[in-house]
Amino acid sequence: MSNTSPAAESYSSRHFQAVIIGGGIGGGATALALARAGQRVAVIERVASVEWKAGEGLPAQCKPLLQRLGVWERFLAEKHLPSYGKRSAWGSARLAESDSIFDVHGPGWQLDRRKFEQMLRSAAQEAGAIWFCPTQIHGPPLRVAGIWRLLVGDGDKREGLTAEVVVDATGPASWFAARQGVRRARYDRLVAVTSLLSPRKPPSDARTLVEAVAGGWWYSALLPDGKVAAIYLTDADLLPGQQLKTAAGWWEWLSQTRHTRRLLETSGCQVVAGPRLVSAVSSSLTAMSGDSWLAVGDAATSFDPLSSQGMMNALANSIMAAQAILERGDGSAFQQYESNLRRAYREYLAHHRDYYALEQRWPESPFWRRRATAHPFATIAV
Repeated sequence: MSNTSPAAESYSSRHFQAVIIGGGIGGGATALALARAGQRVAVIERVASVEWKAGEGLPAQCKPLLQRLGVWERFLAEKHLPSYGKRSAWGSARLAESDSIFDVHGPGWQLDRRKFEQMLRSAAQEAGAIWFCPTQIHGPPLRVAGIWRLLVGDGDKREGLTAEVVVDATGPASWFAARQGVRRARYDRLVAVTSLLSPRKPPSDARTLVEAVAGGWWYSALLPDGKVAAIYLTDADLLPGQQLKTAAGWWEWLSQTRHTRRLLETSGCQVVAGPRLVSAVSSSLTAMSGDSWLAVGDAATSFDPLSSQGMMNALANSIMAAQAILERGDGSAFQQYESNLRRAYREYLAHHRDYYALEQRWPESPFWRRRATAHPFATIAV
């Protein structure tokens, strides 16, 4: 988003009950829920397309959320890849297997992320939401007489928007919240080195694979287009210099694994995108709502990929956010929304700590030793 000073221009009469900044899963789901409830909604999205993102698993528990959003049948028609379970070498070198055939919720899915986000956007637009994309916000959002004012535009074309409520759906950057003086508490330094691989022959086992190593852990999964996502997760200060920045160095680093290396080599995989470094920290805003604004998805709380909760969280609290906006006449609606998110995040942190504690093979490793301590990095980011 642009940080140029706001122009002294008159704002147009385009008024919305809610303006959502960010058009990913959290923003799209919030827009859809509000538009289906009859609210006039605008979404401001900086870029027109979504680049490839690693870790595209959607848990089976998301079915009722998609049903509530009215897109369940539409989701099934997109033919995302069913994920029938998980294999993991965690706490032991031996692979443990879990099969969704024994899960009351059934299989989850490996997503085509572009297709999924486009589905939410199309459904929201059909319900009446207006998309401003590609565009950016010029100058800081202003609140005048109880109404938010934003100046948006692409290039020299500018347009003023007014809104009763602003929703921050900008991911961990939490762009809008930061401009309200809200800071972010980070609980670790986890980063993901992500690569997209093209196999000569797709893996015969479509279950996800998780493998712990001395310096962190690896995740790999077959995607709907036949490619394979492979990700190494460790702490930012434990990255091996420049080694992981090249495909050759990435393959060399992969040699520390046993099961992951066998899967990728047997499939004849070649790196076609990456390696790319992205943040994977667990973090939360110190305030997830304020005076006629709230945050959704990763903008409010971000999760370790190990939890597989990121996208489910975005869908769930987008529905809750839309309900809070609809009930905003009740002075407690936003406070209750934030309370619900904080309770869910506390539960996540407890499970997160317990699961990492299952791995005891490398007690002297900085990565695992840190996770034996409750939130050793807990810091407030300015």
